[in-house]
Parts: sequence; C-alpha cells; structure tokens
Amino acid sequence: MTTIAVSLDDQTYARLKAVAEAEGVSVEDLVAGSVTSQYCPSAVSSEVRAIIERQMESYRPVFRRLAE
Repeated sequence: MTTIAVSLDDQTYARLKAVAEAEGVSVEDLVAGSVTSQYCPSAVSSEVRAIIERQMESYRPVFRRLAE
C-alpha cells in the first residue's frame, strides 16, 4: 500500500474532520474514499446505480415485510 502526504490549511482540515466524525470514519479514510470514488469509479455505472436506488425505493415496503 502506498502512503502519501497532503498539506491542508487548518480551516479545510477542520471541515474535513467534522464531516469524518459525522460519518464515523477517520479523516484519512474520508479523503481516500473521496479520491477513490471520484477517480477510480466502481464497475457499476451511475445510470445503473440510479436504477437500483429507484427500485429499492419502490420496493421498500416489500423489503420491510420480508425482513419481519
């Protein structure tokens, strides 16, 4: 695994830290995830992801009943 160092001003770091804490992750994991998702997208296209999200919302009541 490769490690990189990035210089950030204190204000930017504070904003990232607040977001990371809200998400329950470290600042390092937040930044790594952001870079990875933007520049190394998964094999699932955004169109397919949108379809999946619409279907999940449409069938949410069914999923809830199945989970009982």
